Amino acid sequence: MAPRKAKVQEEQLSRVNEILIRNSLLFKRVQDTNALSENLPEKRGIFLARCEHLESLWKEHEENFSELVRLSSHISEQKRTDLKSEMEQFEELFYEVKAKFNSLKSSHNENPNSTRSLSSQKSAASVRLPKMELPQFSGKIETWSSFFNVFNVTVHSLPELSSVQKFQYLLSSLRGEALDLVKGLNITEQNYDVAYDLLCKRYQCERRHVVHHLHGLLDLPEISKTEHIPTFLTQYREHTQALEGLGYKEENPHLLVAALLRKMNHYFKKRFEDYRGKDAKFPKIDELINFLEKETLLVEELSSSNPKPKAQQKNARSLVATGENSDSNERNQKKSNKKSSLKKPNNSSKSNNWTDPCPLCKELHPVFKCEAFLQKSVRERSSIAQQHRLCKNCLRSHPVDQCNSTWTCRVCLKAHNTLLHTESSDAKNDDSTKPATVVATTVADAIPARTTVLLATVKARISGHSNRSIMVRGILDSGAQRTIITTQLSQKLHLKCYPKSSPLSGISDVPVNVRGSTKINVLTSENILVTQNHSVDVLDAITAPLPSHPVSSELRTYARNFKLADPEFHVKGPIDILFGADLMPTLISGTPISLGPNMPMALPTVFGDALFGPTLDQSHDSSVSLLTSTVPSIQETMERFWRSEEPPQAQKLSPAELACEKHYQETHTRLENGRYSVRLPFKNGSPNLGKSHPQALRRFHALEKKLASNPKLKALYTEYMREYEQLGHMKKVATLNHFDFSQPNYFLPHHPVLKDSSSTTKCRVVMDASMKTDNGESLNSQLLCDPKLQNELVDVVARFRFHPIVLVCDIRQMYRQINMDESDRNYQLIFWRESENEPITVYQLTTVTFGFTSSSFLAVRSIHQLVTDEGHKFPLAAPVLRKNILVDDIVTSVKTVNTAECLFQELIDLCGLCHFSLRKIVSNSPEILAKIPQEDLEKPLDFTDPNDLSFGILGLRWIKPKDALSYKIKSIMPANTKRTILSVIARIYDPCGFLAPTSLWCKTFMKIIWTKGLDWDEPVPSETLCLWNQFTTELPLFENILIDRLLVSENCTSIELCGFCDGSEKGFAA
Repeated sequence: MAPRKAKVQEEQLSRVNEILIRNSLLFKRVQDTNALSENLPEKRGIFLARCEHLESLWKEHEENFSELVRLSSHISEQKRTDLKSEMEQFEELFYEVKAKFNSLKSSHNENPNSTRSLSSQKSAASVRLPKMELPQFSGKIETWSSFFNVFNVTVHSLPELSSVQKFQYLLSSLRGEALDLVKGLNITEQNYDVAYDLLCKRYQCERRHVVHHLHGLLDLPEISKTEHIPTFLTQYREHTQALEGLGYKEENPHLLVAALLRKMNHYFKKRFEDYRGKDAKFPKIDELINFLEKETLLVEELSSSNPKPKAQQKNARSLVATGENSDSNERNQKKSNKKSSLKKPNNSSKSNNWTDPCPLCKELHPVFKCEAFLQKSVRERSSIAQQHRLCKNCLRSHPVDQCNSTWTCRVCLKAHNTLLHTESSDAKNDDSTKPATVVATTVADAIPARTTVLLATVKARISGHSNRSIMVRGILDSGAQRTIITTQLSQKLHLKCYPKSSPLSGISDVPVNVRGSTKINVLTSENILVTQNHSVDVLDAITAPLPSHPVSSELRTYARNFKLADPEFHVKGPIDILFGADLMPTLISGTPISLGPNMPMALPTVFGDALFGPTLDQSHDSSVSLLTSTVPSIQETMERFWRSEEPPQAQKLSPAELACEKHYQETHTRLENGRYSVRLPFKNGSPNLGKSHPQALRRFHALEKKLASNPKLKALYTEYMREYEQLGHMKKVATLNHFDFSQPNYFLPHHPVLKDSSSTTKCRVVMDASMKTDNGESLNSQLLCDPKLQNELVDVVARFRFHPIVLVCDIRQMYRQINMDESDRNYQLIFWRESENEPITVYQLTTVTFGFTSSSFLAVRSIHQLVTDEGHKFPLAAPVLRKNILVDDIVTSVKTVNTAECLFQELIDLCGLCHFSLRKIVSNSPEILAKIPQEDLEKPLDFTDPNDLSFGILGLRWIKPKDALSYKIKSIMPANTKRTILSVIARIYDPCGFLAPTSLWCKTFMKIIWTKGLDWDEPVPSETLCLWNQFTTELPLFENILIDRLLVSENCTSIELCGFCDGSEKGFAA
């Protein structure tokens, strides 16, 4: 019985609502009639016609009121009071209109011209409403209820309208599926009821409406950003209120709460949990909706502090400079858009609709885009092109004489594809007429930045069949099968040269021009015979003078502790002999000794210790491999030079990188104090390392000697290590004599790195995890390669330029705030003592250490993990730590000072949760700087000049008073050869494209030099050198060029990014 009673109550409530709507309509009709009395005599006829129906309106109102009295048990006390007041207002208005009507009729009977006096009467109850349009209905179930209610009260229930009129109104309001349902009926009195019933039967179905709104709740949009919440709430209320109107409402719908929580991402779920506090009960729907409303208000409050600019007719600002006439610009833009839209289909068909299969992989793409083809050598590419009869110029399937392409090789400018270019393609550099200079793969890209490779040079005494001997410089090269001397050395020793029939080839199997062969004797500098009558080949030249660039003073200092095979290894000089693999076993007398990170190895030989391997350098112009000088080709140089201007390519993670990420997820932990604890990502679970302490101990003794000779450096080094220990970042394990070497371990050599430009730490201690143990493996070689997590420099700089308020800082000792798990700390051991009078002690480093292959990944990954774990509490700081950080530098900009203050406080609080602290803070907001301790502020680049308020930010110079960016040009060394000039050009680093015109000039100048066919060390012609000297003279003027940091003004309402391209002999730049 209870369900039946509930249904009856529901029907009665529905009846009450219907009566109230009808009463409102009746009241409005009487108001409209009263309004007509103000426009007499113009509206006199309409007023009289409507007044004829006053009595029927009153009768209907009385019936409605009586029905409401009968149903009063379902009406609240407040509503009853309101109904009584509405009844009184209706009666008052009704009698006022009826009085005007009677007065008008009587005056008309007496004097038809006296009606003007009535027009001056005004009723306080009259209200003028806008004309109401009938709603449209196309068959969508979600719009039926509103259409049905409005149509009923405005058309269907009006007795003064005939059924034919109602039918016409109905047909004019229908569209689509709903119109198709009834449009076949003739417009007659009887068919109106038929059409009305058809629509109600199809669309006035309670079940359909309930299902629609329930599905709407389940299909609410996802909430991944705060901007999504208003739409979410609007749709939620629309469906829930409709369900309530249909009588379907639950006090606490748990299933609905669960469904809505699934619409929120991890960030908002965490914020909701923080909002609820420690309440462990299942949340109520009201809690969830209130939380979402407050989230919306939070963002609105922050954004409201920045007033919106007034709307302007034309306020869009282009990022590319245009002319002054805006109308002309607009026409040109439309013209450009039209041209690009016409060209686009051709381009797409060219790239996406390739019909000829690749001859290698059989996929539908040109061969010059095939990965397999690009990985082949030049000789293999040429063979493939010849085998498949491809055009050697455009690599398409047609004869060369039918090729319409106007492109030429970018290296030698001849009629062949650049992918088929070899050094021998250039007639001016023909191997048959010049000494061998074979182009091979440069090793410069495989070594760390700012390093170069030092070849093992020795000083040896060479003699022939006569008693004459000469001390010469040579290099050791196990990649050469034969020992080689130069023609010049052969002539000095008066050696007899015999013809040689067997050919000699270099890298990429390129033939080398051999003058002949002869025999020599090799002795040490102390005249000790090494080999006698050894057969060697004779070439015009072996390589360019070595070393090709100055060697660091640090290396020269280290080298003093060794008996060197070439005491003048750092002095540039000619190479007259190359000792190949035929002599190498005789010459080597021991295993290599590492000098430390970014330092070469010392190879014991019969001549002494020969230094070889990577070492610090400001640039690397060339590298030497095997028996030839591997000078980078102009193509490779230009590719590296242009690479900084290319957009970053999306890189897929390798299996090793995926394993590294998985290792972090499975092994990282959060300590009670909030710090993160990580483990080293070893390749095979546990490292395969030999003994490391003998070499590390030998390196430590060398370090002590260096520090003893430099008391100032020793004081800085000792202070650094003392602070390291006081902060708990390293702890004592045992003295050297009491340490247990049987456990797996790795000892790290360490050395100082001085940085005078640093405003905080002048001396840093760097650990060398690349030192090889006695089994040839180092700790770094056992670690997984880490995925690239760093943001692109260009992106960070662009975001730095978006908004007017600058906020820059860095994280103090970021690596050292992340704990290393105790199980891996035995791979972070060092030797240390402050005085030689103390015993050598073994220390264990307890945090992530700089110098490891994985250190950068572990640090940045921990920052990302912090954002994942705690970022939901800090909506402003979380995205900044993800997108606006480069290594440990946080660089961003915001719209207002208020937002900047909130962001900075959130950064402090968020970073503080895992003991990261901020320092070196820079801002153009005095309000922010006033709240920061002086010791945490960054010092200007030239802190000796109080007027120079410029700061170094990501390699750029930011001038604070002018809010502008500029460059600091370093002194340029004189250059007059192709090698030295291209070396200077290669140092231009402009990832943001600010120096694009200069880069373009450099590229064209490189082309000019290359087309002249000069040797690498041959002076360039005077007219070309004149151009270069003028360029280097004007280059320092770039310091006077200021680039606005702020990209967009505050009054800008929209942004357009415009591009331009066209054909040109040289190129365009802006």
